[in-house]
Amino acid sequence: MTRLRLSHTLLLSMLFVVLGCQELTTPTAPDGDAGAVNGGAELEADGEGENDDQNSDGSYGSAGSAGLDDQEGESSGESEGVTASAATPSSILLQIRALYNGHPDQAPALDMFEVLVRFIPVGTPQAVQNEALTFVDFVLTSHQAGNLVDPNGSAPPTLPQALSQLIADVYTLAGVSAPPPPPGAFDPDGAAVVLMSGGGQVVTGTQFAGADFSPGTFVDPTLVSIVRLPNPTVKGQGPLPTNFPQYPLFYEISASSTTVQQFVTALCVLDDPPDPLGAPAALAHHLRIAHPDPLNPQAIEVLPVAPTPFLACTGANGGPSINAPGGLGGLATSFSPFGAVVPGVAVFNELKAIILGLTQPPLSDALIEQLEQVIRFVRTGNVQGAQAEALSIIDRIQNEQAAGTLLDPNGSAPPTIDEAVANLVGQLSTFVGLSPRT
Repeated sequence: MTRLRLSHTLLLSMLFVVLGCQELTTPTAPDGDAGAVNGGAELEADGEGENDDQNSDGSYGSAGSAGLDDQEGESSGESEGVTASAATPSSILLQIRALYNGHPDQAPALDMFEVLVRFIPVGTPQAVQNEALTFVDFVLTSHQAGNLVDPNGSAPPTLPQALSQLIADVYTLAGVSAPPPPPGAFDPDGAAVVLMSGGGQVVTGTQFAGADFSPGTFVDPTLVSIVRLPNPTVKGQGPLPTNFPQYPLFYEISASSTTVQQFVTALCVLDDPPDPLGAPAALAHHLRIAHPDPLNPQAIEVLPVAPTPFLACTGANGGPSINAPGGLGGLATSFSPFGAVVPGVAVFNELKAIILGLTQPPLSDALIEQLEQVIRFVRTGNVQGAQAEALSIIDRIQNEQAAGTLLDPNGSAPPTIDEAVANLVGQLSTFVGLSPRT
């Protein structure tokens, strides 16, 4: 907090110079609403004799900028619930006070918001955005420490909704173009953290997903948020633009600014068994993190593998994860939904190697050609075609097995012929959505 408070002191000093050493209670609002910008000081000093709580320097500390309660016709007896929709200083003040409800963090939060409001008319757009994110950082730190309250109890908005609305309104007031974090970022399986140029980790409260940013990833203060996406209702489907099998958990990672280098994104994957929507054991070793391709959003980009020591996947489905202890990690350069995918090329390469170990031309050539067709059918969403082609491959292999004409892939070493056939049949059946055959 020393760094934050020092920066605000410097900003206030700069404002005195820029404004011609005027009192800080006299700037004009960008939208012409002078009373709204004054953060409460001028509103309390307008001749009504109600300025007992004003500090000697014109700011409000322990008083909490109480004068803003009366601006724009809003009564000080109005409900502290967050119901205002206009992104004005007065409506944001009401939201701040409703969330802090008199906690000791409330006074510095109001001080920081006052600095932001007074800086908007004179700061550069980037400097204003940075100051807005410094304020948001303080609010998020208060939230993580348990110092905020649900503004309306059991009635809406909930605490996550109120936080999302507050940040959205601060963004609007300060001209931040990035979308604010949705309420899901403040749920236990979400995250929202402001990172500086030194980087850092953003991990959900469940430790089921996260991202790791090295120093220099961001040039300016950046709010990074993680939101859990719904599980699909059909096994193998999900939010990613691909027909290859994809398995939950799915998360969306977003940020208020772009990156200048790669970062690690990571998530846990549900297993089948026990979760019927999870990744089957036959395909688990092929899983890779993917997301919409930044250059072609209608396709996916499979990410290079990265370590994920900051996850705890053993509780993702109430039992151990196939990918324990680290989950799946990948190197990304853009923000989007992320999930676990079985890339067709990975399945093709392994099954091709099995076929070449069990058979020889011309049978091996014919089976590999059929396998290529399976991958094409899956990629284009032709489920029936993929399943029919896969069944043909399985029948031909099993007929050769029954006839005793398959080659022993490794001589006396494992896997045996039967083990290799079972591996091929299991992976191929699962990949195209068939019940595993024996």
